[in-house]
Amino acid sequence: MRQIKLSVCLFLLLVVSMFLLEKNVFGAFDQLIPQRQRGKFFTPSIRLRSEWNDNVSAKRGSAHVTQKPGIDTRANRRVKSYILYAEPKAQVRIPLDKTYLGVDYKYSFAYFTRRPNDNEDFAHDINARFIHKFSDRLNLDVKEDFVRQQVGTIRTHDIVVRENGSFQRNTVDCALRYDISRMFYVIGKYTNDWLNFLPYASRTTFDYLENRLGIEGDYILNKDITLLAGYDFRDRRYTLRENADYDSHMIYTGTNYRMGKYFTFDATSGVDFRKHEAATRQRGFYLNGIPEFPTQGVPVEDASVPIRVGSTQGWEENPYINLRLTTNYFKDILIILNYQYLVQTTEQTTFIDTDTQSIAAQVSYKIMPKVTVDFTAGYSIDKYHGRSYLTNYDLVTFGYPNLLPAGTVGKMVDLKNPETKSFIMGAVLSYQVTPWLFYEFGYRRTDFDSDFNTSTWERNQLFTGINAIF
Repeated sequence: MRQIKLSVCLFLLLVVSMFLLEKNVFGAFDQLIPQRQRGKFFTPSIRLRSEWNDNVSAKRGSAHVTQKPGIDTRANRRVKSYILYAEPKAQVRIPLDKTYLGVDYKYSFAYFTRRPNDNEDFAHDINARFIHKFSDRLNLDVKEDFVRQQVGTIRTHDIVVRENGSFQRNTVDCALRYDISRMFYVIGKYTNDWLNFLPYASRTTFDYLENRLGIEGDYILNKDITLLAGYDFRDRRYTLRENADYDSHMIYTGTNYRMGKYFTFDATSGVDFRKHEAATRQRGFYLNGIPEFPTQGVPVEDASVPIRVGSTQGWEENPYINLRLTTNYFKDILIILNYQYLVQTTEQTTFIDTDTQSIAAQVSYKIMPKVTVDFTAGYSIDKYHGRSYLTNYDLVTFGYPNLLPAGTVGKMVDLKNPETKSFIMGAVLSYQVTPWLFYEFGYRRTDFDSDFNTSTWERNQLFTGINAIF
């Protein structure tokens, strides 16, 4: 009965929407709808692409990985493959007088011709947006992004090349804006974000739930300058990962500055006050209580005591900077330059935070009315503070002899203040065959250089395809 009622409601909604669309109510929300889709309630499309990828396993190759006794480096095999992509997409737009509803659904399928064991990946993406104007001064903007991606295990000769990483993620952003005056408005913000790796995935320690609350005030100083200031509170909780839960209080300020006709500069900076809360360790060693080599070690039972419940690592003061310059000074060319510095939780379980700096550049050049070239380049560096250790029991698993008396444990430094660097560059040539059909040809290069043993690799991708919008 519920399904029948729901179907009737959806049918009535569609009928009303089609009637209103005939009344040309698109005008109020034209800026949210691409030019070619205005006046249409439903827009289907499909993207078909073929690609040559010389490193689908994101591995450096066995010959370049440090050889350790007892470790099979075939798990670091570099796998090359042709990939065939199909991405059908459906878009629904319902613009009313004071309300806008948009829903996008995309199914992504990838077939790998040479990948061992598992030659298919797929994903579901759902994006929704709801806007309602209560009055000329008050409006609500809600966005939701959901993705479910299958990233199965890849094996070759019973050796795992890629662990199962299938996951679901959902993010809901709510913003309530109130215009106090013509020059000043405030925005109340709430975000709910969660990540859930599916059963049998190898990365379930990264499952988390995050809630964010914030308020921001924007003051329009003149037609070229807008000033802003705000506060964000963030609470993140991991399901299984130790020592990573944290509360964050960020205070920030910024500006949007339109410099003449051709340049726009956006800058935001602030301080993130963060406190980590350590969970109780259920098993394993408490490394802070273990002496470094050379040592006689300490009894295993003394090094295995749980960490105190609720113990913290104190408050950290982390800077945050985001700079962006946009210009269309050159004819038919759009250039965007970006720099960002922030502290974020690392995926390396032996470290908690990493300082991340990144720079990026985007250039879009319209060579001819129907031909466009897009260039992108980005470089980032992650700096991990502290040390990671190996105990004598870790060394035994690598095939080394136990250097300490039986029943004792000691540690040695494995990594000290390691770094990870990444560089990505690419170019895409797009040709508009008709108003609804586009052809693209592109290349992308990725270099990943890390102090972590198996995290250095490079990749080349060459692809071509079409995008049809009906």
